[in-house]
Amino acid sequence: MASPIRRLSLGVRSAIVRALALVLLLAVSVPAAASDGVDWRKAAETDLTAARDLLRDNHPAGHPALGKAEFLAWLDKGHAEGMARAARVTNFAGYLAVLQAYALGFGDGHIRAQPVQDRRAFQWPGFLVALKGGRWVVADRAEGEPGLPPVGAVLTACDGREPDVLAWEKMGRFTADLRLEAQRIATSPALLVETGNPFVQHPSACTLEADGKTVTLTLSWRPIGAEEVSRRTRAAVPRAAIGFGLRPVGEGWWISLQGLTDEAGAVLDAVEDRLDEIRKAPFVVVDLRGNGGGNSRWTSRLAETLHGRSYVQDRMPATEGTCEPRWRVSADNLKTVESYQTTMAAALGRMGVTALGRTESAMRAALKTGEPFVPSLSERCTVSDPPDAPPGRSAMAGRVLLVTDHVCFSSCLIATDEFRRLGAIHVGGTTNAAQPYTEVRAVVLPSGHARFSTMQAWAPGLEDRRGPFVPDHPYPGDLADTAALELWVLGQLLPALDRR
Repeated sequence: MASPIRRLSLGVRSAIVRALALVLLLAVSVPAAASDGVDWRKAAETDLTAARDLLRDNHPAGHPALGKAEFLAWLDKGHAEGMARAARVTNFAGYLAVLQAYALGFGDGHIRAQPVQDRRAFQWPGFLVALKGGRWVVADRAEGEPGLPPVGAVLTACDGREPDVLAWEKMGRFTADLRLEAQRIATSPALLVETGNPFVQHPSACTLEADGKTVTLTLSWRPIGAEEVSRRTRAAVPRAAIGFGLRPVGEGWWISLQGLTDEAGAVLDAVEDRLDEIRKAPFVVVDLRGNGGGNSRWTSRLAETLHGRSYVQDRMPATEGTCEPRWRVSADNLKTVESYQTTMAAALGRMGVTALGRTESAMRAALKTGEPFVPSLSERCTVSDPPDAPPGRSAMAGRVLLVTDHVCFSSCLIATDEFRRLGAIHVGGTTNAAQPYTEVRAVVLPSGHARFSTMQAWAPGLEDRRGPFVPDHPYPGDLADTAALELWVLGQLLPALDRR
């Protein structure tokens, strides 16, 4: 029987997921007025309560039957803390911070608050830093302005606090899980960007090291537009734009999947057209850089195409019982199931659409009987690891290399897990991490100023957190530079593997 790992992220929309890394900086700016006529305290209180109710009524862990005590505790404790913060809110930045802190407390990047229109007034000191190789390095600066630190200078402290401490105060309570390397990297430019959040204090002076000298710089904060912040942030932490495609590289093949959306279908068709050549090649690279998720069925199909179905099934965890995702029963979650049967038909295929039709019927019945999950939690699911040396051989003659970066999230984590289990050599950067919930859905909160997201189904038989996955061979360079990465793979990594 197929593993639930391969089914886990049906319908997770990559466009929503990719917004996680830079949600602080990428929205369209609307200049804040001195008095915009909005009662931001009331908006924060109303929307925070609506966010709690959304999760309580729709998220799998929001129902006591699932037994997720930590989630249930934060559902109420986080709401209480947020209401206390809301009492101090006087602007949009404070309103958004209340919602972001609540979302962050659940420990799953799928749950987040995003502005519909961003009213924050951004400021910066004329330069941005980024986390590179464990150091906070000046990655971008205003052009032609004397007195600013050069690109490459290392930030060592601000107002006597180490950058890691400052990052925790600014981002670790509101926008990112800084326990995860991927999120530390993605949000690092926000360290020296001010948004008007009333619950943090921006530094006044920072110490930097450059050219063997240590300099303490008094920061001159000045306005910067949201579009410019976004542009400079992308330059500070560049993301690979690999697109979708299949191409020969050296004596092998390179498969690029920047997302697990319908565009992946054409790539898989191309692989199947050249399958004999690809399987005989000495190596194949499956490149998932910049991949924030989508539908894991695409990479499951790719794995079976490359290796052969029997090889994949022998090496993936075996399941007994009812192991498909358990949908939380609610009227709004039912609407999602209904919509998937048309919007996801191409990826699901006939059998998948039929299965969703059965789920829809079961949810309609459960709404009448009060059953909280479909399938019922009483239906057993047992997952067991495959034997240490399963029978059969891969149809691949050569090596399979898997490339990831810090963007890898959601269904990309499922793909990473699967390819690693199938023997792929993992290279590149450490991935993000997620909890075993699936089917993200975002709604506009009552005030109309922000969206908040929930998950709708739970995958039984899996650990509470998937990832982060650390590469077997970390790439020492810039993962956004495809040409340099290819040279490293061909000129250093593969020869080193051949010598073993």
